[in-house]
Amino acid sequence: MININKIKILTDNYEFLIDNDDYIDLHESPQQYLISYSYIHPLTQIASELIKLNIEFTHHNCPISDESYLLINKNNFINI
Repeated sequence: MININKIKILTDNYEFLIDNDDYIDLHESPQQYLISYSYIHPLTQIASELIKLNIEFTHHNCPISDESYLLINKNNFINI
């Protein structure tokens, strides 16, 4: 497990999926995920860092807009 505070690009650019009413019903176990949105977060930089650190995430097209988002499994981290 990785301390999330050591991943600066992520600590500044995520929210809890459970806090977003528009997305919460799109995924099972929303309490298990962090979310980063393409319209307000630098997804390519975040994804690059997650890949380097071998952290589980998935990329999704947003059904509400033309944007996309990352779902990041928060079980990979401590200090959340």
